[in-house]
Amino acid sequence: MNVDLKSGKLELVEKYFTLYKTQITNFAVIFACALILTIPAFYNGYVFLFQDSADYLASWVRFYRLPVYGNFTLIGRIFGTPWPIAIAQGLIVAHLIYLVNKISFGKVNLKLYTLQIIGLTLFSSLPYVSAQIMADIFTPIMFLGLYILLFHRKKISILEKNYLKVLVVFSAMAHITNIYLGVGLVIFSAFVILIRAEDTKANLKTLGRGLGLLAFAAAYVVGLNAYYYKTWKLSPASSVFALANLIQNGTATLYLEQACSTQQLKICKFTHAIPNSSDFFLWSRKSPLDKSLGSFRGFSNEAQFIVRDTIATYPKDVAIHAFNDFKRTFVVHAPAKELNSSVARSSVRGVLRIFYGMNARDTFFKTKQANDALPYQLLANIDNIVFPLSLILVSLLSILSLMNLRDNKSLLPLFTIVFLLGNNFLCALGSGVFDRYQARVSWLLVFALMIGIGTIISQRKLIKAPIKINE
Repeated sequence: MNVDLKSGKLELVEKYFTLYKTQITNFAVIFACALILTIPAFYNGYVFLFQDSADYLASWVRFYRLPVYGNFTLIGRIFGTPWPIAIAQGLIVAHLIYLVNKISFGKVNLKLYTLQIIGLTLFSSLPYVSAQIMADIFTPIMFLGLYILLFHRKKISILEKNYLKVLVVFSAMAHITNIYLGVGLVIFSAFVILIRAEDTKANLKTLGRGLGLLAFAAAYVVGLNAYYYKTWKLSPASSVFALANLIQNGTATLYLEQACSTQQLKICKFTHAIPNSSDFFLWSRKSPLDKSLGSFRGFSNEAQFIVRDTIATYPKDVAIHAFNDFKRTFVVHAPAKELNSSVARSSVRGVLRIFYGMNARDTFFKTKQANDALPYQLLANIDNIVFPLSLILVSLLSILSLMNLRDNKSLLPLFTIVFLLGNNFLCALGSGVFDRYQARVSWLLVFALMIGIGTIISQRKLIKAPIKINE
């Protein structure tokens, strides 16, 4: 009996040892994949920076920008370098990709998983988003986290569920568009569940949890705005961005030409000095927005009035421009296009010097980005092939998903297309068409294509597998 007891203990120890060994191996591979995603930044010589990175690195609170991601970047100051921020972002993405493989195929083939990461690094926008100090990486992170929680929560552990809940809430708060995109995703999920008519009550309860996470994020953001700016709005500066977009497409300018003859608006004194450029209006030192109109906070109410009245006065023109901008999002999506030397002339240089020292600032000035030496044309050429091809193929997989809605494994391509469309439309309508808005999610197409093809292959293998009958 003692022999059996000892044997049982040895088997238990061996079982746990094997389990921990597997987990350690998996983590090591995930971490290595996070480093693979950061290779383009290593090649650059520093993490990728954009003008907006200054606010995040300094954790400044802005009327037009949420401070949550700025709190995340504090890990850079803890280590004295922003590299841990980029690596942490790569680690989060690499782990989510691992989880999607796990729920899609039951078991993760580490070799194929690593090949996926290498493929995404070489042929998608992902490494230029994940290694950049910008909140945009949390848009696709929120999508993948919410997708797993909504349709695959039974395939993940309690620890993974709680982790994803925290991740979704944080991601939703990292960028204001994420809350709207998340709500749109939940609404679309509700349609899918109602069409399936399968255990509707339980599934709607799951959707309610997802909506609850987004509601918590929204309430927190509103609370932040109330605390800092005494306004109970989710996005108090959105009207200024929308007006800048309407100025660029000409409809707001047309409206102001008529309105300024009968109304006393602050902007009427400066209509002659505002060219049709949203970037100029929002960020140029020569723009009247900052000095004469009270900046974002002082001008937001008037901007809201002008936007509302412009849409009411010229609904057809606004709709046509919005549709045209939406169409342009499918040809404007180049990775790293906006990661150029212009950032070296922004406030980023001062922030690097203050928070990371002169050596960090000087190191950035020597990077390929700061000297416009990144392979921009090569990246654009690759993207001009990969993006439309993956868009077409994932769209075809989405049609197959519609024919097989009851199979959760086949839903990723469909939800990726819906999320991409929502992202492009929301950004084009609110802020205009810029490569970075599309590039932040375009890599999801490549990933969805990998998972979609893998799912089809695995299902065919399962069908062809011989059935063993115990005699």
